[in-house]
Amino acid sequence: MYPLLEALAQVPDFRKSQGKRHPSAAVLALACAATLCGCSSLTAIAQWGREQGKTLLTRLGFTRFPTPCVATCHRIFRRLEVEALEAALTRWLQTWLPPGGGLSLDGKTLRGSRDEDQDPVQLLAAFSQRLGTTLAQAAIPGRDEVETAITLLQSLDLHGWIVTGDVGLAHQPLAEAVLQQGGDYVLTIKGNQPTLQENIALLFSDPAVVANTITYATQVNLHGGRIERRTLAASIALVGYSRWPGLAQVFQLERQVTRKKTQTTVREVVFGVTGLPPEKADAERLLALSRGHWGIENRLHRVRDVIFGEDKSRVRSGHTPPGDGGPVQHRHRPLASRRVCRHCRRLPSSGHSPSKSNPLCLPFPPNPFQRE
Repeated sequence: MYPLLEALAQVPDFRKSQGKRHPSAAVLALACAATLCGCSSLTAIAQWGREQGKTLLTRLGFTRFPTPCVATCHRIFRRLEVEALEAALTRWLQTWLPPGGGLSLDGKTLRGSRDEDQDPVQLLAAFSQRLGTTLAQAAIPGRDEVETAITLLQSLDLHGWIVTGDVGLAHQPLAEAVLQQGGDYVLTIKGNQPTLQENIALLFSDPAVVANTITYATQVNLHGGRIERRTLAASIALVGYSRWPGLAQVFQLERQVTRKKTQTTVREVVFGVTGLPPEKADAERLLALSRGHWGIENRLHRVRDVIFGEDKSRVRSGHTPPGDGGPVQHRHRPLASRRVCRHCRRLPSSGHSPSKSNPLCLPFPPNPFQRE
């Protein structure tokens, strides 16, 4: 295990030594610390750095003062080598975080990056269900999510991890990549694998025939005005009959949602495959892994959109937006392009009008736009 500052120092610095005042690792560490203190824009990060004492800034890696202005921060983040930063942070996280549990794979489109001349940026994240952090992340070139997922998984040590994915990732090459890296998988099957789906549906259409191979688990949740009931049935009956890599069990997941106000019920049935044998994952654990996969929506995607305003970011130049928030790596992509009040550093959503005469606003801080 080694500190984060050493991991950030592994990222190559594109700047020439002449005229360079601040190490790039220190600037990245400044972004981490400032974001943890609530800053959500480069302007706020630069201003936060100017307001800190030399003792703290020295521990972040700075040797000269004052800290960089917003123009310097923007120039560094704009030309930062995103792949090198992601790799360094992934190695650092793997030394600190114990392996185990579900690892959700899911893609996300940055809607604000759409332009008439380019498609929106898409990112694929590997999110730990138990730890609530992103272990690795990569941009999706050309909408090829499966190939990106395989490349991402090949860079990870998956011993102890159970990779979960939705329908779009349920492909045999991805399952083989997971097994080669020492992990296991739980994948949802729909129309993208018609033959396998038909075989699983046929198996569970008459469960009495293979009753001795089936285990069940049920979960009931009350969420707002609806009652959610999930029932999972898992079986080993297709083992040896399917060519799916490492297949150990297949399962059927039935979801029923009842609206309490109207008493209407919506039913959905999906199927899945896993490389986990019953001794390692019974029906109850498979249900928990399948349910836990969608935690990535609320615990990662929603945080990036609602708290950090990622979809509102219109930054497209250089390596942004996929590289604009790398250093924090809870990895919520914190450096959205929202501006803050220059007087009191409040976000626009705080509901006050930025004004020098506003009693809620503090006196002018040191100007973060001043060049070094």
